Amino acid sequence: MSLARLTRERKQLLEAQQCGETAPSTSANTTAASVNSFSAAQGRIRADMQKLDGVMSEVRYTGPRRIFHPNIEGDDGKEDWGVCLGIQTEWRPTCTIKDMVVAIEMLFALPNYDDPLPGVAKTAAQILKDEPSRFELIAKRWMGGNYII
Repeated sequence: MSLARLTRERKQLLEAQQCGETAPSTSANTTAASVNSFSAAQGRIRADMQKLDGVMSEVRYTGPRRIFHPNIEGDDGKEDWGVCLGIQTEWRPTCTIKDMVVAIEMLFALPNYDDPLPGVAKTAAQILKDEPSRFELIAKRWMGGNYII
């Protein structure tokens, strides 16, 4: 991805902010996305998106908190978290940073308990499948830093 393309996409994200679509930060490589997990669990996530090996083959998330979600690795003490996004395997040069942000927003709105990541994500998937209300309560607590299941 060229610097000109990244600059253009950042400008588009700033314009989208004025429409209420996303909320970019002031840093060129960081975007804050407003997300909803079910109806009431709301939060803000800061994601640092990096280009690796010349292709957007992997997106690394660096955040202040662990996340209780079937498709996001949230294990304690893990530096590199995985995020299960279809866009990672279906990526094309026409995909934009905004596409990534929208995919992450959709992941929060529509978690997939049938295809969880390992670790605590498997626990989150099982609780989401069996007890959605309990999952929502735990996810809200985790967003506040209370990591009790």
